Amino acid sequence: MKEEINRRLLENKSLWEEINQQTTLFLSLFTELSNQYNQERLTSIFPFAKGCKVTKGLQLEGYPYQVLDLIRDFDPDSGFNIRILNWWGHGLYLLVLGGRDFGGRLIEFNLSHTSSFSISQDFDVWNYKKILHPVREKNYTKVHESLQIFKKIELPDTATQLQVVLSKEIDRILEYPW
Repeated sequence: MKEEINRRLLENKSLWEEINQQTTLFLSLFTELSNQYNQERLTSIFPFAKGCKVTKGLQLEGYPYQVLDLIRDFDPDSGFNIRILNWWGHGLYLLVLGGRDFGGRLIEFNLSHTSSFSISQDFDVWNYKKILHPVREKNYTKVHESLQIFKKIELPDTATQLQVVLSKEIDRILEYPW
């Protein structure tokens, strides 16, 4: 641990204003997205859906983050969740978590979308060091276990463009015959 106090960083008011502005931008974007997916629509697809939730934090492996969860059923057997994670210093990710009942269908979904997602077998929804490192096997067949698929989303120039990109991704997931 460094002893030296970095006054230049601590007193850089414009840097912290910019960080605050970007955090607020993502929280607003995630809130707008969550408003597009009402509880009635989510429960018509996933009966145990608990709605949408926007959260933020400062210490995910030492970095700030913002999260949008849609569906929010984390049961290891029957659970299903769509998560968008904006992890400062790491990127923006779309993750789809499925309990054991969804393992095979997540693999099928992934294959039907030209493998644009990577596969992780770690159901610990907060261990991103492990989650964001895909299983190396291309033909993953352990469908009796919980799975997550994820992909990094490239950031466009504007929040409006990003909302369109994320809405299309979420719709594609929700429209799949689970």
